[in-house]
Amino acid sequence: MPRIARPKNVRPRIATPPLSGSPLLTVISWISAKLLPDTDTTVIIAIHAADEPVWLGYWDSAAGSWHTVEGERVNVTHWAGLPLSPAERADQRKSK
Repeated sequence: MPRIARPKNVRPRIATPPLSGSPLLTVISWISAKLLPDTDTTVIIAIHAADEPVWLGYWDSAAGSWHTVEGERVNVTHWAGLPLSPAERADQRKSK
């Protein structure tokens, strides 16, 4: 049986849950890197022109630069806060 050739640099897409009423859905709101989060707060970062453009990282105000959680200095275009954990979401629903 012949192998099916996959185009290079194409990643499989992950199926997303249905939009209506899904408890798993979290919308991420991207913020320009010109607006900075609190220093040393872990956030989701977008790195333009990277092989893997989305990472966890933080803004280091003392150094005046963005870093991945591994400590690598990077040029970030946008960032977003981390979504709530399932436990935090459940607690939030109970308090309403």
